[in-house]
Amino acid sequence: MINACTIVARNYLAQASALADSFVEACPEGDFTILVIDMGDDRVESDDPRVHVVGPTGAGFTQDEFDRMATIYGVVELATAVKPTLMRHLLDATGEPVAYLDPDILVFRPLDEIERMARAEDIVLTPHNTVPLPDDGKHPYEAAFLACGVFNLGFVAVGPGGGPFLDWWAGRLARHCIDATPQGLFVDQKWIDLVPCYFRHHVMRLPEVNVAYWNLPVRTLGRDDDGWTVDGRPLVFFHFSGYDPARPHLLSKYQGPDPRVRLDEHPLLREICDDYAARLEERGHATLRRSPYGLDELPGGLRLEPRMRRLYRRALMAAEAAGAPLPPNPFAPAGESRFLEWLAAPAGDPSELGALSVYGASAWAEEPGLRSAFPAVPGPDAPRLLDWLESGGAASLGMPSWLCRTMSAVPA
Repeated sequence: MINACTIVARNYLAQASALADSFVEACPEGDFTILVIDMGDDRVESDDPRVHVVGPTGAGFTQDEFDRMATIYGVVELATAVKPTLMRHLLDATGEPVAYLDPDILVFRPLDEIERMARAEDIVLTPHNTVPLPDDGKHPYEAAFLACGVFNLGFVAVGPGGGPFLDWWAGRLARHCIDATPQGLFVDQKWIDLVPCYFRHHVMRLPEVNVAYWNLPVRTLGRDDDGWTVDGRPLVFFHFSGYDPARPHLLSKYQGPDPRVRLDEHPLLREICDDYAARLEERGHATLRRSPYGLDELPGGLRLEPRMRRLYRRALMAAEAAGAPLPPNPFAPAGESRFLEWLAAPAGDPSELGALSVYGASAWAEEPGLRSAFPAVPGPDAPRLLDWLESGGAASLGMPSWLCRTMSAVPA
């Protein structure tokens, strides 16, 4: 038996529902778990007792640690950062192999070979591609795989011996699951390039597993009396990464302006995408997709914009490394007011930084143009920088200007 799971925000619940239904139909002995990251621990009942919908504490997190991760990460980063903790929780609970599947996947056949290899080799991965692609500038291309990761982490499976891998991965993703390819990081995925060096594993090269836009240039989708096939073999699961039912003429938004695979040239590929769109429509995707992300704003209405998240991450990591008090958890009871006080605390000595807040000074630290325009910060340029931020500069950077001045300027 193999169990499976996926992770979504509320706007992807239709995809998660379609995936769960396809899994329990193809794998009748397994259970399926959906972690909804922005729904708290409210229960959502399923029509199938094998489908379980959980919040963060039901996925193995303490509320405080989940809150801190929800502060430092945006939606995509958070949804990928929690993956190994959820998988470890399910592995510990059942002792059976666990597969993670991205929500935009449909399962068509049992995961028997995946289960077998997970038991034998601890970890099962799929590469983005197994055949060299032409160096012609079309999407996808090999340099993208080098930047974003050799393996596609829309799927990963572990067996009973996969716990040490999941613990290592969870430790890295707790603070380093950022989308920063210039720094060599791409959320959860780039870390897995190290797995062949560290852990026992199996790279699954079967053409019928994790079929998607990045390998369809070298795989052939077909159909026979028993259903969908790939290169003449029964299709196990198809990954609709980047497919949008509102734009049904495109296989994936990630293919760029010059895609290798076009739906108008592949009628069977268009048919499987149309079928997927119909499944999403039945599950209310047109309405669910408009659900706002529940962890973008604090209860009082403050939006956690990316600069705040980066500032909090740096401060959290520095405090943890030094054994110092941690910055306030903004989602904790009464935490929002303490978080505002922390953002609007003086950036340093007022004689050097004037009334600049920690948050206001972070703009100067991150923006090369500001460091060029206001070179004497700390120093005489600090008041000029604050004037610029409060007179429209902060808004141009997506920052609330009222937080750029120390706490005396923050509304009660």
